[in-house]
Amino acid sequence: MKTRRLSLPLFLTPEQAGEVLNIPVRTVYEKIRQGKLPISPHGKPYRIDRDGLFRVARENQRKDV
Repeated sequence: MKTRRLSLPLFLTPEQAGEVLNIPVRTVYEKIRQGKLPISPHGKPYRIDRDGLFRVARENQRKDV
């Protein structure tokens, strides 16, 4: 996760989120369906909250350590 958080838009597309997390887009959609990624309440197309995305990534890093 070498992307600087503030250089990203407030809401990311699933493709952008996949690049940031270094995971396939299909996995991003799976995590959205599982409720593991914070999405915008504005429906489709999905937009993932930037700050929430980094919060989730940080929590997952702590679990892995």
